[in-house]
Amino acid sequence: MIRPEWGVKNNLNYNLDQNWSPQLIMKLFRKVLLITSIGYMLICLLLFYFQESLIFFPEKLRKEDAFYFDQKFEEIYVQTKDAKSLNAVLFKPDSSKGVIFYLYGNAGSY
Repeated sequence: MIRPEWGVKNNLNYNLDQNWSPQLIMKLFRKVLLITSIGYMLICLLLFYFQESLIFFPEKLRKEDAFYFDQKFEEIYVQTKDAKSLNAVLFKPDSSKGVIFYLYGNAGSY
């Protein structure tokens, strides 16, 4: 048991010899719950703010990279208004029943 005459201070400002009454336990529980809730909300806010950098890992292809497929295709570069270049591959089948517009994903998942 820590004695007051040893010079050790109690950070909770409670007498160490005091019994743990239900009121004291509830007061401590509320403080812990408040601190935990604030910490949780702060983590959620940070995750919300940085979610794009945590989810998306863009991978830029070099201009000299080339695609190779067993069927006929055409590589297309589309210039945007903000001077960026988008790369696309157009497959040219012999007979077509429609169009499939496929965006291959994120983080090298192609």
